[in-house]
Amino acid sequence: MKVKAIIIVLTAALFFTARTATPEVPAVLTETGAQLLNISGCIEKGLEVNPDVVRAAEDVKKSERYLMEKFAAFLPKVFLTYQFIRTSSPGIRRIASDDFLYAESIGAVRIEKDIFKGGEDYYTYNSARMNLHRSREAYLAAKKKLVYELKTAFYDLLLAQSLLNIKTDAKNRMETYTTKIAKKKMVGEVRKYELLRSKVEVQGLESDIMALKKEEIQLAAKLKELLMMEAVPRIEIAGTLLVSDAQFARDYPLNLTLEMARNNNHDLKTARFRQKTQKETVKAAASKYAPAFSIKSAFYKSSDDFNLMSRYYYDWSLLLLINVPIFDGFKTASLVAQEKYEHAKTITTEASVEERVVLELKAAVDNLAETREDIRAQKGLVNTARDAMNLIWVLYERNEASQWDVIDANTNYTRAEARLLISLRDHHILMAKIENLT
Repeated sequence: MKVKAIIIVLTAALFFTARTATPEVPAVLTETGAQLLNISGCIEKGLEVNPDVVRAAEDVKKSERYLMEKFAAFLPKVFLTYQFIRTSSPGIRRIASDDFLYAESIGAVRIEKDIFKGGEDYYTYNSARMNLHRSREAYLAAKKKLVYELKTAFYDLLLAQSLLNIKTDAKNRMETYTTKIAKKKMVGEVRKYELLRSKVEVQGLESDIMALKKEEIQLAAKLKELLMMEAVPRIEIAGTLLVSDAQFARDYPLNLTLEMARNNNHDLKTARFRQKTQKETVKAAASKYAPAFSIKSAFYKSSDDFNLMSRYYYDWSLLLLINVPIFDGFKTASLVAQEKYEHAKTITTEASVEERVVLELKAAVDNLAETREDIRAQKGLVNTARDAMNLIWVLYERNEASQWDVIDANTNYTRAEARLLISLRDHHILMAKIENLT
């Protein structure tokens, strides 16, 4: 029985742990135990955990609550009160009471409402509404910025891995070539030099591979930092630098793209709403100059009769207050001047953000056009370099080509492949930048 009880307890504990615990091990693992990521997975994961995006989302919720707080100014305040007092002498009771209600017990409903405060409530509410729009745009800007940073880090890492594969293939080709030279008879200094020269090429490629591996580690660390995955030992990425035909054919007319950026860029809209928020704040500060109107009303129910002796003269009241400001020691004037200064700063900020967006977008569109031309040229160069390298290998086997021809052909092909990959990486990043700006 004890054994059965222990088994039941352990089974229940394992079931509860499986249902409640958050697994630390990634869902998709490679054979080496590293976490496998693609670009869509990186974006999804980053948007969930990135602190800047999370804080921006919380700021939106805070702005929504602040807007509801300011909306409350348009609603009346209602108070339900009750007072009870009893003493050994009714006369003493009336003297002891702090209120103008001298009854033994009194219940009341009181209503207070500011009818007009020079427009202060309206301008304050508008300011809160604009601030909510600003926080929403800031949230969207944080998301777009993160997506751009993730794409940049992802494609940089993918480029490093692709270059590593290219260099490894080039090294393997040179090692094969070195092995062929070593099998030949070492007659004379020329053969010895050919062997040494080929070994130098192999060692140079090994040095390049080591540098790329170090760069790969740094870029992987940067991507893990964006994804808040410092606890994950290793990550591997799955993807390609090839650009689809639809992406390559997508056109970006400069005028239309700039118009889209001016209308849709979240950083620019954030600055624009910040300027509008501050403008309403200036109006709210200036409204303190204007006359203010308010009403107060109350409805009473007392235990005493309504007579002069009880000093309880009515069962309801209505009070209208009119307040006309004349002089407050320049306090309001100073406050308005400060808010106007802050408003001028937001106007300058909005203009600088728009200028930055326009300049970055123009540069990205121009660079994208040049990059596409470079990709077309590099594709042709890669094919030509590959054919030339294959031909040189055949000619070398027939003793019709020299060692320099072999090395140059291998180097030219490797360089052409690397430049093509770099251009493809640039194309992805420029596309991501244009999407971020528009």
